[in-house]
Amino acid sequence: KRVQVLEQSLKQHVGFHDSVIMAAKTAGGDAARQMVMGGVGKTRMDAIRHVVSEMRGAEDKLLQERTRIAGSSFDSATRANLVGFLTGTALSLAAGILIWRIAGVRRRAAAELYQQREWYRTTLTSIGDGVIATDTRGVVTFVNTVAEQLTAWPEADALGQPITSVLKMVNETTRQPTPNPVTQVLATGVAADLANHTALIARDGVERPIDDSAAPVRDEHGNMKGAVMIFRDISARRLSEQKLRDAEERFRQTAVMTGEWIWEQEPSGRYIYSSEAVKEIIGFEPQEIVGKHYSELFSGS
Repeated sequence: KRVQVLEQSLKQHVGFHDSVIMAAKTAGGDAARQMVMGGVGKTRMDAIRHVVSEMRGAEDKLLQERTRIAGSSFDSATRANLVGFLTGTALSLAAGILIWRIAGVRRRAAAELYQQREWYRTTLTSIGDGVIATDTRGVVTFVNTVAEQLTAWPEADALGQPITSVLKMVNETTRQPTPNPVTQVLATGVAADLANHTALIARDGVERPIDDSAAPVRDEHGNMKGAVMIFRDISARRLSEQKLRDAEERFRQTAVMTGEWIWEQEPSGRYIYSSEAVKEIIGFEPQEIVGKHYSELFSGS
């Protein structure tokens, strides 16, 4: 009966570790780790040890009884000892196989977790935006290559530093420090975006306009484990915007200098710009033109 109980317990224990492997594959390493740390495996292993202990106790008791009955019979004592030895050997072998299988399960789970972490690290390193992750205290735990370039903080130097030391930001206009989105996320648990007109001051003093967003990092139970910030250099975009504003200003100055009515229309015929000369030529103010369809202003057109 105890052998049957032991066999069933071994099957359940092996099945539990198979479920750990499946959880690692489907729900991730943290889920598998939570199952292992939950104590189910230890409880079942203790039950197996208990059954083995009972079997050893039963064999010892049987040996003693047979020895007592046989008295001085050397042959009987030898057979009883042999039975006990073989039983103990079989049990030790079974326990050794079980331990070997458990160790194999743990090795495979650890290997899969390592591969998953490396995949995430490779992905975050390869994207074109800067990525910095922190723990719940705001201490840097990860910096990708782009973030290293923008902040001038090598990952080896940044790890373990407060996020406020690695990411120093000011308002481009007022030059006042701007709130760090990661700090806001850790305080509120809600994603946050950087304020407009924010400049990042790198460790080497280089200043760049950036935009970004930060979000909380949570485990499978919804508990916050830290925060991640993704940001990018928008210097080229700012330059393009300035060029566009300069071109628009030159266009408007040209329109004023010509003294002619100059306008822009959408393909539908709705005005989107009118020079000041419209008032002198057809009697409308520019604001009366913009936003209207030409058919609203000129009957019969």
